[in-house]
Amino acid sequence: MILVYHSCPAARRTTEIPGFDGMPQYDVELDTTGLNCPLPVLKTKKALSTMSSGQLLHVISTDPASSLDFAGFCAQSGNVLVEERRDNDKFYFTIRKK
Repeated sequence: MILVYHSCPAARRTTEIPGFDGMPQYDVELDTTGLNCPLPVLKTKKALSTMSSGQLLHVISTDPASSLDFAGFCAQSGNVLVEERRDNDKFYFTIRKK
């Protein structure tokens, strides 16, 4: 199990990622919980701009359209959507920066 502390004041809490044991398999985590299109993709684009090529970004979203949004964003931007999964009302994406 991994616990993630969210530094954003609006989301200040500790979250357990279900079904995960061990160290994170990503370099940066972005929690866009509660945000709707286009904010999750815009915040992802901003986060990726601060990262180095090859690094992994883990995004958490509750936006039901995020699956299509992130697939389209990665296809257009050249970044790689490494993993996508859903757990109840949350969507998890792992993106490798080009």
